[in-house]
Amino acid sequence: MEEKTLIDLKENNFFVDGVCKMCKDRIENALNGIKGVKWAEWNISTKILQIKGNNELNYDEIGMALSKVGHDNWMLKADEQAYQNLEDGCKYRMKK
Repeated sequence: MEEKTLIDLKENNFFVDGVCKMCKDRIENALNGIKGVKWAEWNISTKILQIKGNNELNYDEIGMALSKVGHDNWMLKADEQAYQNLEDGCKYRMKK
C-alpha cells in the first residue's frame, strides 16, 4: 500500500485563540498523538489552525485537546483552570 504524502491528505482550518510563539507551540503540541492528525500549524496573526490528516480525524477530540491546554477554539471555550495557568503573556482574553 502506498503511503500518503501531506498533499494527499484532507485539510481543515479552525479558529484557535492565542497570541504568541509559546501559544503556537502549545497549540501545535496539543495535537501530538491525536489519531488522524498528520500535520498541524497555527498562524499567530490569523489565529487559524491548519490541520492535515486522514479520515480518522475526530474534531471533538481536537477541540477538547485545545481546550485542555487553555485555548478557546471554534468548538469549546478553554478549560478555565488551564487558561488561568497560562503565562501572563499568553492570556489572550486580556489583550482584547
